[in-house]
Amino acid sequence: MDITFKPKELKPIRDRQNANTIFLDKEFERKVLLHIITNSLKKNMSPCFLAIEGQMGEGKTVQTIYTCFKHGIHPYYFSSAQLSGNLERDSIKELEATYNYLLEHDREDNFSVIIIDDFHLSIASCDENVSKTVNSQILTDYLMSIADTTKATPGKKIPFILIANTFEHLYSPLTRDGRMKLFKWEPSNMQKRNLIYQMYRDILVEGSFDEFEEFVEDNINESLSFFGEVKNDIYMDMIEDYLREESFADLYEVTQKFNNDLRLYDKKFVEVGTIKKLAKIRKSEYRVQVVKERSI
Repeated sequence: MDITFKPKELKPIRDRQNANTIFLDKEFERKVLLHIITNSLKKNMSPCFLAIEGQMGEGKTVQTIYTCFKHGIHPYYFSSAQLSGNLERDSIKELEATYNYLLEHDREDNFSVIIIDDFHLSIASCDENVSKTVNSQILTDYLMSIADTTKATPGKKIPFILIANTFEHLYSPLTRDGRMKLFKWEPSNMQKRNLIYQMYRDILVEGSFDEFEEFVEDNINESLSFFGEVKNDIYMDMIEDYLREESFADLYEVTQKFNNDLRLYDKKFVEVGTIKKLAKIRKSEYRVQVVKERSI
Protein backbone atom coordinates (compact mmCIF):
# COMPACT_ATOMS: atom_id res chain seq x y z
CA MET A 1 0.00 0.00 0.00
CA ASP A 2 1.15 3.57 -0.75
CA ILE A 3 2.21 4.91 2.65
CA THR A 4 1.63 8.47 1.43
CA PHE A 5 -2.10 7.81 1.05
CA LYS A 6 -4.29 9.75 3.48
CA PRO A 7 -8.05 9.15 3.28
CA LYS A 8 -10.51 12.01 3.18
CA GLU A 9 -12.29 12.38 6.50
CA LEU A 10 -15.42 14.49 6.87
CA LYS A 11 -14.86 17.28 9.39
CA PRO A 12 -17.50 19.06 11.48
CA ILE A 13 -17.92 22.77 10.97
CA ARG A 14 -15.67 24.79 13.23
CA ASP A 15 -18.44 27.29 13.99
CA ARG A 16 -20.67 25.34 16.38
CA GLN A 17 -23.15 28.23 16.59
CA ASN A 18 -25.73 26.42 14.50
CA ALA A 19 -25.13 22.91 15.85
CA ASN A 20 -28.44 22.94 17.73
CA THR A 21 -30.33 23.41 14.47
CA ILE A 22 -29.35 19.96 13.19
CA PHE A 23 -32.12 17.43 13.67
CA LEU A 24 -31.34 14.03 15.15
CA ASP A 25 -33.78 11.31 16.17
CA LYS A 26 -32.88 9.37 19.32
CA GLU A 27 -33.76 5.97 17.82
CA PHE A 28 -31.66 6.69 14.73
CA GLU A 29 -28.76 7.86 16.89
CA ARG A 30 -28.94 4.70 19.02
CA LYS A 31 -28.84 2.40 15.97
CA VAL A 32 -25.71 4.10 14.62
CA LEU A 33 -23.98 4.08 18.03
CA LEU A 34 -24.93 0.44 18.61
CA HIS A 35 -23.22 -0.47 15.34
CA ILE A 36 -20.06 1.47 16.20
CA ILE A 37 -19.84 0.14 19.75
CA THR A 38 -20.48 -3.53 18.93
CA ASN A 39 -17.80 -3.34 16.22
CA SER A 40 -15.35 -1.94 18.77
CA LEU A 41 -15.66 -4.68 21.39
CA LYS A 42 -12.88 -7.19 21.94
CA LYS A 43 -15.41 -10.04 21.91
CA ASN A 44 -17.05 -8.92 18.72
CA MET A 45 -18.97 -11.11 16.29
CA SER A 46 -21.42 -8.51 14.95
CA PRO A 47 -21.77 -7.74 11.21
CA CYS A 48 -19.48 -4.96 10.02
CA PHE A 49 -22.16 -3.61 7.65
CA LEU A 50 -25.13 -1.58 8.90
CA ALA A 51 -27.59 -0.96 6.06
CA ILE A 52 -29.84 2.08 6.63
CA GLU A 53 -32.85 1.93 4.34
CA GLY A 54 -35.54 4.57 3.94
CA GLN A 55 -37.34 6.90 1.58
CA MET A 56 -35.38 9.74 0.01
CA GLY A 57 -35.38 13.07 1.80
CA GLU A 58 -35.94 11.66 5.29
CA GLY A 59 -32.54 12.57 6.72
CA LYS A 60 -30.65 9.28 6.62
CA THR A 61 -27.31 10.74 5.56
CA VAL A 62 -27.56 13.96 7.58
CA GLN A 63 -28.37 12.10 10.80
CA THR A 64 -25.65 9.49 10.24
CA ILE A 65 -22.96 12.12 9.74
CA TYR A 66 -24.19 14.31 12.60
CA THR A 67 -24.23 11.33 14.98
CA CYS A 68 -20.57 10.79 14.12
CA PHE A 69 -19.71 14.44 14.71
CA LYS A 70 -21.65 14.54 17.98
CA HIS A 71 -19.84 11.53 19.44
CA GLY A 72 -16.32 12.04 18.09
CA ILE A 73 -16.54 9.26 15.49
CA HIS A 74 -14.38 9.83 12.40
CA PRO A 75 -16.52 9.40 9.24
CA TYR A 76 -14.97 8.58 5.86
CA TYR A 77 -17.55 9.23 3.16
CA PHE A 78 -18.01 7.65 -0.27
CA SER A 79 -20.75 8.39 -2.77
CA SER A 80 -22.14 5.81 -5.16
CA ALA A 81 -20.43 7.65 -8.04
CA GLN A 82 -17.02 7.06 -6.44
CA LEU A 83 -17.62 3.31 -6.64
CA SER A 84 -17.51 3.21 -10.40
CA GLY A 85 -14.93 3.27 -13.17
CA ASN A 86 -14.23 1.57 -16.43
CA LEU A 87 -10.92 -0.07 -15.62
CA GLU A 88 -10.67 -3.23 -13.59
CA ARG A 89 -10.44 -2.59 -9.83
CA ASP A 90 -11.31 1.10 -10.24
CA SER A 91 -14.22 0.68 -7.86
CA ILE A 92 -12.24 -0.51 -4.88
CA LYS A 93 -8.90 1.31 -5.17
CA GLU A 94 -9.69 4.25 -2.90
CA LEU A 95 -12.11 2.25 -0.77
CA GLU A 96 -9.52 -0.48 -0.20
CA ALA A 97 -6.78 2.06 0.49
CA THR A 98 -9.00 3.87 3.01
CA TYR A 99 -9.94 0.64 4.76
CA ASN A 100 -6.32 -0.53 4.95
CA TYR A 101 -5.16 2.87 6.19
CA LEU A 102 -7.74 2.85 8.99
CA LEU A 103 -6.76 -0.68 9.99
CA GLU A 104 -3.08 0.29 10.18
CA HIS A 105 -3.78 3.44 12.21
CA ASP A 106 -6.51 2.04 14.43
CA ARG A 107 -6.35 2.72 18.17
CA GLU A 108 -8.54 1.54 21.01
CA ASP A 109 -9.59 5.09 21.84
CA ASN A 110 -10.27 6.02 18.20
CA PHE A 111 -13.56 5.29 16.43
CA SER A 112 -13.87 5.42 12.65
CA VAL A 113 -16.56 4.43 10.18
CA ILE A 114 -16.76 4.19 6.40
CA ILE A 115 -20.03 5.56 5.00
CA ILE A 116 -21.22 4.66 1.50
CA ASP A 117 -24.14 6.84 0.41
CA ASP A 118 -26.83 6.05 -2.18
CA PHE A 119 -25.65 2.46 -2.23
CA HIS A 120 -28.72 1.43 -4.27
CA LEU A 121 -27.27 3.48 -7.16
CA SER A 122 -23.79 2.01 -6.91
CA ILE A 123 -22.46 -0.64 -9.24
CA ALA A 124 -22.99 -3.18 -6.46
CA SER A 125 -26.71 -3.06 -7.22
CA CYS A 126 -28.32 -5.76 -9.34
CA ASP A 127 -30.96 -3.30 -10.57
CA GLU A 128 -31.12 -3.44 -14.36
CA ASN A 129 -31.19 0.38 -14.48
CA VAL A 130 -27.76 0.64 -12.86
CA SER A 131 -24.87 0.42 -15.33
CA LYS A 132 -22.54 -2.54 -14.90
CA THR A 133 -18.84 -2.98 -15.54
CA VAL A 134 -16.31 -5.61 -14.55
CA ASN A 135 -16.07 -3.63 -11.32
CA SER A 136 -19.55 -4.65 -10.20
CA GLN A 137 -18.47 -8.18 -9.33
CA ILE A 138 -15.11 -6.99 -7.99
CA LEU A 139 -16.77 -4.53 -5.58
CA THR A 140 -19.33 -7.06 -4.37
CA ASP A 141 -16.66 -9.71 -3.83
CA TYR A 142 -14.47 -7.22 -1.97
CA LEU A 143 -17.26 -6.20 0.41
CA MET A 144 -18.19 -9.83 1.08
CA SER A 145 -14.54 -10.66 1.80
CA ILE A 146 -14.41 -7.84 4.38
CA ALA A 147 -17.58 -9.14 6.01
CA ASP A 148 -16.24 -12.70 6.17
CA THR A 149 -12.66 -12.00 7.25
CA THR A 150 -13.74 -9.65 10.04
CA LYS A 151 -16.30 -12.23 11.17
CA ALA A 152 -13.57 -14.84 11.40
CA THR A 153 -11.29 -12.56 13.46
CA PRO A 154 -13.16 -11.28 16.53
CA GLY A 155 -12.06 -7.93 17.91
CA LYS A 156 -12.26 -4.26 17.11
CA LYS A 157 -12.76 -3.56 13.42
CA ILE A 158 -13.63 -0.75 11.03
CA PRO A 159 -17.43 -0.69 10.59
CA PHE A 160 -19.29 0.30 7.44
CA ILE A 161 -22.62 2.11 7.12
CA LEU A 162 -24.40 1.69 3.79
CA ILE A 163 -27.22 4.17 3.09
CA ALA A 164 -29.87 3.55 0.43
CA ASN A 165 -33.49 4.06 -0.50
CA THR A 166 -33.78 0.30 -0.87
CA PHE A 167 -31.53 -2.75 -0.59
CA GLU A 168 -33.84 -5.14 -2.40
CA HIS A 169 -31.80 -5.07 -5.61
CA LEU A 170 -28.48 -5.97 -4.01
CA TYR A 171 -26.73 -9.28 -4.56
CA SER A 172 -28.46 -11.41 -1.91
CA PRO A 173 -25.31 -13.12 -0.49
CA LEU A 174 -24.03 -9.66 0.49
CA THR A 175 -27.17 -8.91 2.53
CA ARG A 176 -27.45 -12.22 4.35
CA ASP A 177 -27.39 -12.54 8.15
CA GLY A 178 -23.92 -12.19 9.58
CA ARG A 179 -22.70 -9.91 6.81
CA MET A 180 -25.21 -7.10 7.03
CA LYS A 181 -27.71 -5.78 9.57
CA LEU A 182 -30.69 -3.84 8.19
CA PHE A 183 -32.18 -0.80 9.87
CA LYS A 184 -35.33 0.54 8.20
CA TRP A 185 -35.70 4.24 8.89
CA GLU A 186 -39.43 4.80 8.67
CA PRO A 187 -40.08 7.75 11.00
CA SER A 188 -43.51 7.86 12.58
CA ASN A 189 -45.49 11.08 12.41
CA MET A 190 -44.48 11.76 16.00
CA GLN A 191 -40.79 11.32 15.16
CA LYS A 192 -41.17 13.63 12.16
CA ARG A 193 -42.90 16.26 14.28
CA ASN A 194 -40.10 16.17 16.83
CA LEU A 195 -37.43 16.48 14.14
CA ILE A 196 -39.23 19.39 12.45
CA TYR A 197 -39.60 21.21 15.76
CA GLN A 198 -35.85 20.72 16.34
CA MET A 199 -35.25 22.19 12.90
CA TYR A 200 -37.21 25.40 13.55
CA ARG A 201 -36.85 25.98 17.26
CA ASP A 202 -33.98 28.44 16.86
CA ILE A 203 -35.87 30.88 14.61
CA LEU A 204 -39.59 30.51 15.38
CA VAL A 205 -41.05 33.47 17.29
CA GLU A 206 -42.17 32.81 20.84
CA GLY A 207 -45.82 31.96 21.38
CA SER A 208 -46.45 30.59 17.88
CA PHE A 209 -46.08 26.89 18.62
CA ASP A 210 -49.78 26.06 18.20
CA GLU A 211 -49.93 27.74 14.80
CA PHE A 212 -46.69 26.05 13.73
CA GLU A 213 -48.04 22.70 14.93
CA GLU A 214 -51.03 23.17 12.64
CA PHE A 215 -48.73 23.93 9.71
CA VAL A 216 -46.73 20.76 10.40
CA GLU A 217 -49.89 18.64 10.59
CA ASP A 218 -51.10 20.01 7.25
CA ASN A 219 -47.78 19.02 5.64
CA ILE A 220 -46.85 15.91 7.61
CA ASN A 221 -46.66 13.79 4.45
CA GLU A 222 -43.87 15.96 3.07
CA SER A 223 -40.29 14.77 3.51
CA LEU A 224 -37.97 16.17 6.15
CA SER A 225 -35.87 17.67 3.35
CA PHE A 226 -38.91 19.72 2.29
CA PHE A 227 -39.09 21.36 5.72
CA GLY A 228 -35.33 21.87 5.67
CA GLU A 229 -35.49 23.64 2.33
CA VAL A 230 -38.38 25.85 3.45
CA LYS A 231 -36.19 26.96 6.36
CA ASN A 232 -33.37 27.64 3.93
CA ASP A 233 -35.79 29.67 1.77
CA ILE A 234 -36.31 32.02 4.74
CA TYR A 235 -32.64 33.01 4.64
CA MET A 236 -32.58 33.10 0.84
CA ASP A 237 -35.61 35.41 0.81
CA MET A 238 -33.94 37.82 3.23
CA ILE A 239 -30.74 37.97 1.19
CA GLU A 240 -32.64 38.37 -2.08
CA ASP A 241 -34.57 41.33 -0.64
CA TYR A 242 -31.28 42.94 0.34
CA LEU A 243 -29.80 42.41 -3.11
CA ARG A 244 -32.91 43.91 -4.66
CA GLU A 245 -32.81 47.06 -2.56
CA GLU A 246 -29.10 47.74 -2.04
CA SER A 247 -26.24 48.38 -4.41
CA PHE A 248 -22.86 46.96 -3.48
CA ALA A 249 -19.54 46.11 -5.05
CA ASP A 250 -17.79 44.02 -2.41
CA LEU A 251 -19.03 40.43 -2.09
CA TYR A 252 -16.96 39.88 1.03
CA GLU A 253 -18.59 42.89 2.68
CA VAL A 254 -22.13 41.74 1.98
CA THR A 255 -21.28 38.18 3.06
CA GLN A 256 -19.87 39.43 6.33
CA LYS A 257 -23.01 41.52 6.86
CA PHE A 258 -25.17 38.43 6.79
CA ASN A 259 -22.71 36.36 8.78
CA ASN A 260 -22.95 38.96 11.52
CA ASP A 261 -26.67 39.65 11.23
CA LEU A 262 -28.24 38.65 14.52
CA ARG A 263 -31.46 37.72 12.78
CA LEU A 264 -29.63 34.77 11.32
CA TYR A 265 -28.31 33.55 14.65
CA ASP A 266 -29.62 33.23 18.18
CA LYS A 267 -32.77 35.23 17.53
CA LYS A 268 -36.32 33.96 17.10
CA PHE A 269 -37.60 36.16 14.31
CA VAL A 270 -39.74 34.09 11.93
CA GLU A 271 -43.55 34.20 11.92
CA VAL A 272 -45.52 31.08 10.96
CA GLY A 273 -47.22 33.10 8.22
CA THR A 274 -43.85 33.56 6.52
CA ILE A 275 -43.17 29.82 6.71
CA LYS A 276 -46.58 29.02 5.20
CA LYS A 277 -46.02 31.49 2.35
CA LEU A 278 -42.62 30.08 1.47
CA ALA A 279 -43.86 26.49 1.72
CA LYS A 280 -46.60 27.30 -0.76
CA ILE A 281 -44.12 28.92 -3.14
CA ARG A 282 -41.77 25.93 -2.87
CA LYS A 283 -44.57 23.52 -3.75
CA SER A 284 -45.74 25.55 -6.75
CA GLU A 285 -42.54 27.05 -8.17
CA TYR A 286 -39.37 25.39 -6.92
CA ARG A 287 -40.26 21.73 -7.16
CA VAL A 288 -39.67 19.50 -10.16
CA GLN A 289 -43.10 17.98 -10.64
CA VAL A 290 -42.18 14.81 -12.50
CA VAL A 291 -38.98 12.79 -12.26
CA LYS A 292 -38.62 10.09 -14.90
CA GLU A 293 -36.84 6.89 -13.92
CA ARG A 294 -33.83 5.99 -16.05
CA SER A 295 -34.81 3.19 -18.38
CA ILE A 296 -31.55 2.44 -20.14
